[in-house]
Amino acid sequence: MASSQAPAAADDLIHEWLDDGDSYLLRLNLPGFKKEDFRVHVDVEGRLTVIGQRRTTLVPGDGKAVPVRIHKVFQLPNTANLDTITGRFDGTVLTLTVPKLPLKQQRQQNAAAAAAEPARVAATADGEKPAAQAEDKAPHQKTSQLTERDNKEEEAKAKPVAPPPPPPPETEKTMGNGGGDGQDDEKARAEHREKVEREAARRIEAARARVAEAKAKAERERQCEQWKERAMEEGLKLADAVSRNKEVIATAVAAFTLGVFLSTKLFSRS
Repeated sequence: MASSQAPAAADDLIHEWLDDGDSYLLRLNLPGFKKEDFRVHVDVEGRLTVIGQRRTTLVPGDGKAVPVRIHKVFQLPNTANLDTITGRFDGTVLTLTVPKLPLKQQRQQNAAAAAAEPARVAATADGEKPAAQAEDKAPHQKTSQLTERDNKEEEAKAKPVAPPPPPPPETEKTMGNGGGDGQDDEKARAEHREKVEREAARRIEAARARVAEAKAKAERERQCEQWKERAMEEGLKLADAVSRNKEVIATAVAAFTLGVFLSTKLFSRS
């Protein structure tokens, strides 16, 4: 029967925590590991767990390979955005990018943490374990490459590592002012937006009025041109009719004149 070897822990795990302003960077050196040899898990409390194993270490004098295991827990800051964490594995270096929450949400998180701090300190002074430490002993999610026995041993050895990044300067300034400047800025921006909207509406109404006036003027000019054209057409028709019937008109005038003359003679004799 083959003898089972106890897994060896990767004690030489080197990690680096950086803050580049908009996000946090966590770099871990995983020599000898492949991408499929480990898993990264983040829970709702902000604990980031790196867990995995590989079989490359030979037991001295035995020549058999035993599992080499990693199990590291990092407590992320309360300003980290747990929903947008990304990772990249390049050679032997695992780089995890943890974006920060928007500034407004960071203020809310810091305020909530400051409100909960007295209760945590009081619980620690009474001999109670903080909730974060108590929950660290809860069973972690099993992976496809670890047996149930290995998981139990790893949970007993797991110790959370909480790198303390310095708080952003903008957050400290905002907390020192009590949030009043933020409210004033929001009010000023709202008033500016309303002013811009009113000015835009006024300009739109003025443009519409100018367009309507231009249309009315164009319609009046068009009607005037139509009246001029009709008057010219009627004048031409009348002139044409007169030119065609001037002989008839002349005969009628002569007959009328002759009639008047004869009537005058007849009345004078009488």
